[in-house]
Amino acid sequence: KADHEWMEMDFEHYTRKGSPLDFSFQSRNDAPAGKYGRAVPHPDGTLRFEKAPHKRLRIVGTNLCESAIYVSKAEAVKLADYIASMGINSVRFHHHDNGLVAKGSKVSTAIDPENLDRIEFLFAELKKRGIYITFDVYTSRRLLPGDNIPEMKQYPKLGSKTAVCLTRAGQDNLKTFARNWLTHRNPYTGKEWRNDPAIWLYNLVNEECLEFCYTHADMKPVYDEKYQRWLKNKGFTASSHRQSQFFNELQSRVLDEQLAYLRDELRVNAMLTSLNHAEFVRLTELRHKFDLVDNHSYHDHPFFPFASWKLPSSQNQLSAIHGMARLPRELMPTRIFGKPFVVTEFNYVSPNMFRAEGGPLMGAYAALQNWDGLYRFAWSHGRGSITNIRPPTTFNECNDPLMQLSDRIISMLFQQGNIRAATEKYAYDIPQNIFATDLPSHFPAEFSELGLIVQIGSVFGSNPVPAGVRRLPASQGADPQALKDARISALWTKAIRSRTAKSSTGEISLDAKNKTFTVKANKVECAILSKGSIGDGFMRIRNASGFQTIAIMALDDRPLRESRRLLCLHLTEISNTGACFANEERTLYRAHGKLPILLRRGTADIEFDTSAQYTVTALKTDGSIAGKLPGSVQNGRFTFTVDTASYPCGVMAVLLERDQK
Repeated sequence: KADHEWMEMDFEHYTRKGSPLDFSFQSRNDAPAGKYGRAVPHPDGTLRFEKAPHKRLRIVGTNLCESAIYVSKAEAVKLADYIASMGINSVRFHHHDNGLVAKGSKVSTAIDPENLDRIEFLFAELKKRGIYITFDVYTSRRLLPGDNIPEMKQYPKLGSKTAVCLTRAGQDNLKTFARNWLTHRNPYTGKEWRNDPAIWLYNLVNEECLEFCYTHADMKPVYDEKYQRWLKNKGFTASSHRQSQFFNELQSRVLDEQLAYLRDELRVNAMLTSLNHAEFVRLTELRHKFDLVDNHSYHDHPFFPFASWKLPSSQNQLSAIHGMARLPRELMPTRIFGKPFVVTEFNYVSPNMFRAEGGPLMGAYAALQNWDGLYRFAWSHGRGSITNIRPPTTFNECNDPLMQLSDRIISMLFQQGNIRAATEKYAYDIPQNIFATDLPSHFPAEFSELGLIVQIGSVFGSNPVPAGVRRLPASQGADPQALKDARISALWTKAIRSRTAKSSTGEISLDAKNKTFTVKANKVECAILSKGSIGDGFMRIRNASGFQTIAIMALDDRPLRESRRLLCLHLTEISNTGACFANEERTLYRAHGKLPILLRRGTADIEFDTSAQYTVTALKTDGSIAGKLPGSVQNGRFTFTVDTASYPCGVMAVLLERDQK
């Protein structure tokens, strides 16, 4: 409730056009999506355009799920405008396939004309604004008795990824659905789905790693029979290593068939990937098949101790910084050099109290690694939260100002290229005979910590690596002394021993013990701290009252010291009125609460290393003006105070305009 720690804040479902928070230029400048032809991998492994190979495509994306996709035409126009204003230049349609199934059909491969029209209109509106599209060919489409899959006795609500991977009828069902859908001509774009360059990526089956999904009640006997026959034919004894080998061989055959169908029979234009979940070392072998690598991860994903996906939920309430940036660090080894790398699902999940760490951590390290795309999960799971302001919950961004402002930080750090990529690159070299070794199933934590310093990835067997990438044998993957570069070796050793990591570029610093993180670059600086003071660059923070993230960025593409318009984002924590936890540690979450949204009170004094004078303006979350704030030059430094309670609306953003006199 509103008290000495929390205040009620205002929130609206739009961004004022032309305001400092309107980031629509990120997609508008390249509209419509597809104007440069297909998105393609460049020889250097980055994402470029078929007809403009000099232009890089760096994605800040979001996910639209379930009924949030199937909105009216008027709602679709507003939704596309709102998403574009965040700086988002790609949308992933997710859990969309159940909505595409014809109502009342006895088979799940028949397409519903009404919902198809809705998704096609939304697609066209997004495309007009320069927003690219991606999706899974199969996410959770419920298979129906009329599909005649002999192995299935039950037809669960969320479908069966295992059935479409392990059975002949399931594989054919996936192909039929794909053909019925992807060969349809969108009347609003004039193109078939499979030929539209605004669709840049297809994922085959969402999170289908067999290790996680083979235990479906009807499919486990199918899997067990295949496994036992494989063991007998190979002359092997059952073991965890042999089971992993079987998973790879079986999944390899499935992927080959699915890829061949889309590439050679349907002839889709877009890039293809799959296995977009998990950090198993063995998956690198399979991911070499794809045009790019995609992976998913979350910080403090909820668990549901009593009923699946129903409150109460359990959170650990840990700081990502204290965990050496586990997200995104543990994703880093799964990248394959020479291929683009994207993360189509990530989030620092509400109600984690440290989730304001997410924007700087994801944006800075994605830039350091030279990745190609980051998609927050998710914008919304339902039409109701698109059309109405509702209390922010768990994953959904559309009603969450903290997530929305965090994505502006990601845009400035990553999408706009303001943070330098490390020039040093190391690939964890996985031996061809991996299943005959005692290599652990996951990459060593120490190797992923190297990713806080330089670019890292992995390579399997005899696959080549691009020039400049150094292969690091798996047996040496946790040993800084194995590196020939003494400077990088020393930085890696320090990260392991003292839990402090400084990037090889010198721009990014993390201190896990003290829970601090800083980014210091020419056009943007960020700091995360628990309390007190930090910073030795253009921006210095003093007297921070508690945990907060503060970012300063140039809006006119000038260095901070020369910029005439600076945007300062000040993030603490948000919650809902009446949100309820079962304990003081806030690890058992009982109720989301209701409106109004609550903003944690927080203050800090900020100094700029300049004697220039600025006009300081507090902004509302829609980018409109809340009012003026004081600022002055003291001892040769411009000084002002950020205070989330400086105006009754709540203040998380401040505009600073340099005096031109």
